[in-house]
Amino acid sequence: MSPERDTGTEAALSCLPPPLAAQILACAALCGGGTEEVRLYRGGQAIIVSGGKTYRVGVTVSGEEMDAAVRGLCGGSLYAHADTIREGYLCTAQGIRVGVCGRAVCRDGRITAVEEITSLCIRVPRTMPRAADGILPLLFGEGSLRSILIWSPPGVGKTTALRALALRLGEKEPPLRVAVIDTRFELCDPAGTSVDYYCGYPRDAGIAMAVRTMSPDILLCDEIAGEADARAIADAHAAGTAVAATAHAGSREDLLERPALRTLWDARVFSVLVGLRRVEGTVRAEPVFFEEGAS
Repeated sequence: MSPERDTGTEAALSCLPPPLAAQILACAALCGGGTEEVRLYRGGQAIIVSGGKTYRVGVTVSGEEMDAAVRGLCGGSLYAHADTIREGYLCTAQGIRVGVCGRAVCRDGRITAVEEITSLCIRVPRTMPRAADGILPLLFGEGSLRSILIWSPPGVGKTTALRALALRLGEKEPPLRVAVIDTRFELCDPAGTSVDYYCGYPRDAGIAMAVRTMSPDILLCDEIAGEADARAIADAHAAGTAVAATAHAGSREDLLERPALRTLWDARVFSVLVGLRRVEGTVRAEPVFFEEGAS
C-alpha cells in the first residue's frame, strides 16, 4: 500500500526547482509526512520540521537552486515582493508564507534592500479544523463572547489554531460577524466562508477599520506585539468587540512581562490566557482565567 500523498507540502514546494522539491518530498515521506516547515540554506543542507522534530534532507542547495527558488516563490518578480522581503518574509500567490534571511543594505538605520537571500523558511499551511477544539469553548461564557490571548513559543501551532478558529466561528449558527486581521497573509482562507478577511493590513489599522466599518462580534489577529497593536485591541474591546489574538512567549510569566500585553491583561481586555504546548506529538491548550491568574 503506497503512502498517502502530502498534498500540503507538495503545494508549498511547487515553486521550487523540481529536482530539489522531489528530494525534499522524498525525505518528508520517510519522516511520516505532515511537514510543518522546509528550510533552505544557500550552500548548505536543506532541513524539514515534522511533528516538532528537525531532520536534515541530505541535499545541499546550490546558489543557482536558491536563486531559482526565490524567483519561483516570487512568481518571477522580486520587485513585487521587495517591501515584505525587507521585513523578513514573502507570501506566494498560493498564500504560502516564507521567512527570508539575507544580506541587508541599510541607510540611516533602515533596511532599504536585501541584496542576496541566503536562507528561506517555507511554512506549510494546514487546514485543521480540530486545532480549535480546545479553544472554541473558552470564547463563550455567561451568554457573551470572551476575549482570549493564545500564546506559545514559535512553531507550536498558534497560527494553525487561529486559522481553524476563524473557520469554525464562520460556520456557527446563528451566524457571528467575524473579522480576521491577516497582516502577513497566513490566515486568509476567504473562499466559501462567512468571514471578513483583512489581508495585508497593518494590525492596528486593520483592527480600527474592521470595528469602524464591519461591526464584528469578534476579531482575530496574529502575533500582537507593540503598543500600537495593544491600543487598537483596547479600543476594539471598549467598542464591545471580543478579540482572539496570539503572541509569542516561552511562559506565562514571560508573556506578562511585556508591558503592552500586561496592560491588556490587567485591564481585563483578555479574560483568558491560553498556553499551547506540544506533548507527545499533539498540541494541548492550557487556559488560565483572569480570576485564577490576575496576580
